[in-house]
Amino acid sequence: DPPPVEVGVARLWLSAAGEREVRTATPGSPNVVLIVMDTQRVDRLSAYGYDRPTSPSLEKLVARGVRFERAYSTASWTWPATASILTGLPPELHGVRDKHSTRLRSRLTTLAETFREHGCATAGFSGNPLIVSGRNFDQGFDRFEAMPTVMRKSDVVVPLALEWLRAHAEERFFLYLHLVDPHDPHEPRPEDAALLVDVERPPKLPEKGFLHHSLRLRRRGAWTEEGERKERFEVPARQFRYIDRMYDASVRTGDFWVGQVLDELEALGLTEETVVVYTSDHGEELLDHGQLEHGHTIFTELVHVPWVMAGPGVPVGERVEEPISNSRLGRLLPLVGVVGYGAGPDDFVCGDGLLSMPWITTPSDPVHYATEHGWWKRQRETPIHGVLADGWSLQWAPGREPWAGESAFEHGDLRLFHVAEDPGEQRDLARREPERAETLRRAIEAFQASRMQEAAELGLGSAAGAAGAQTLDMLRELGYVDEGDDE
Repeated sequence: DPPPVEVGVARLWLSAAGEREVRTATPGSPNVVLIVMDTQRVDRLSAYGYDRPTSPSLEKLVARGVRFERAYSTASWTWPATASILTGLPPELHGVRDKHSTRLRSRLTTLAETFREHGCATAGFSGNPLIVSGRNFDQGFDRFEAMPTVMRKSDVVVPLALEWLRAHAEERFFLYLHLVDPHDPHEPRPEDAALLVDVERPPKLPEKGFLHHSLRLRRRGAWTEEGERKERFEVPARQFRYIDRMYDASVRTGDFWVGQVLDELEALGLTEETVVVYTSDHGEELLDHGQLEHGHTIFTELVHVPWVMAGPGVPVGERVEEPISNSRLGRLLPLVGVVGYGAGPDDFVCGDGLLSMPWITTPSDPVHYATEHGWWKRQRETPIHGVLADGWSLQWAPGREPWAGESAFEHGDLRLFHVAEDPGEQRDLARREPERAETLRRAIEAFQASRMQEAAELGLGSAAGAAGAQTLDMLRELGYVDEGDDE
């Protein structure tokens, strides 16, 4: 018999190539630079009031633009959150949600595709090994630079982007930068560490990757004598102070490279015809709720993200107080004469370089966020869904039973916080306010049902692309998957 032949079937599509008319940016039709600073907490930015000098470059951007005080990500980890930023869709629609759905659908329209269709040169430079061409995040980019297995800091990524900027200064462009300096392993510039790290590295911590090293040690010893998973970790005070200070120094290093981008725009004479947008995919846990890293909960330190934008047509000195999802970044598209991608003609009025943003002062819709591999009361790989509305936030773990002695809920376990009075979400009021908790849970349920119906109408099934063995190893290294989890 002949030897067996392995056969694979893949979906094919045709791509048409052609010359694009070179257009020059103007204040009325500007360039756009979108900077996503991975793992950036809002409360560690001096541009948002932090009392340590972590973000002088961002402070300058805030001074000439708009700062969103209560912007939220759609998820507490990179894959789903970044997919939302680039598509303007919640994870329930774009489908990139966990290690079983890792590929951005080609049928979805990304920011880069929309800009390119309207005559802009497009480029993306990613330091995160999750945001790569192999997962289809390069859709719409004329050039896309990323490494699928290596975390590359800004000292590698930004010089490549600056080179591209100089080569395309005469064209209208959309530039996307995904920078990772606040992400473990922390490797701040020596001058930033000298300024902000006031404690020596404890001898038991490795020189690099110490945060993830600490988390691994905590997880290995994170079991009670009865064999139950502990809910909170304990880190020696000296170790935690070093981790905490190194995070600050890494934030400042990321900000330094943001400053290099802003300086290059100025040197090229592009500041007055370029809109710069700064945000993050998620924050970082630093024992706020007894854990480290991100992706495993949806507390405020993870889903509350910065959003600053400045440039032609953007009001100067505005502060937006209403909660808003940064998946709505697509609404900046009318700035370049594009109506679509989640933005209607009434969302912006753009003419003669002036921008009207009526939604700044109008009540916003509830903000939704989630993680598909959460830790919930000693249980791992737990979907956790959240909503923020009317000064309250709710976390819902469908199908999970409360601990003994806690209030029982028919549809799973709930946590409720009055964020207007408890912004750090430390006091769970679900037992005290069961009716309010149930009302918000139903709001999450209704949101999910409407997104499922919309996905069905659009013909969007589950996103393809389960993580392979190499990707699972990388996810473990990044802290998203527990050791030994091969499911």
